[in-house]
Amino acid sequence: MTTDQPTPTGTFPSLPFRAAESREHLRYKLPPGYTLVRVKEDGASRYTRQGHAYDISASGMRFELDRPMKPGTRVQLRATLPGMQHITFEAMGHIVRIHDDADERGPVRMAVHFDEFVGEGDAERLNGYLADVSGGRLAA
Repeated sequence: MTTDQPTPTGTFPSLPFRAAESREHLRYKLPPGYTLVRVKEDGASRYTRQGHAYDISASGMRFELDRPMKPGTRVQLRATLPGMQHITFEAMGHIVRIHDDADERGPVRMAVHFDEFVGEGDAERLNGYLADVSGGRLAA
């Protein structure tokens, strides 16, 4: 029986979490307002935008900035993750989606996919952080 076919009782069988999750990596919620993210467009000499992250995985992050960036925009970001020891990493990536209504005032949520990590050890620091919080709350 496939998972998209009703059972004889007419209900769908329960799915394991990973089977229902279409992303490659699990996402973890971050404490609101405690995860600083600085962003600059690819090629800029300094970080010009600042916001906060909502959730993170090994391949991307959902965060907010005061102004949206268009999907496809290549960016470099620096994030400081909360915890007993603050972990900082830098990554290059591209904006993959905007989550908010463009007509609303205030910060705009968007998502970035990490294409590569900037410094030596950045990927290892992020993966170590994710391993430490893996008992934490998964993002929806």
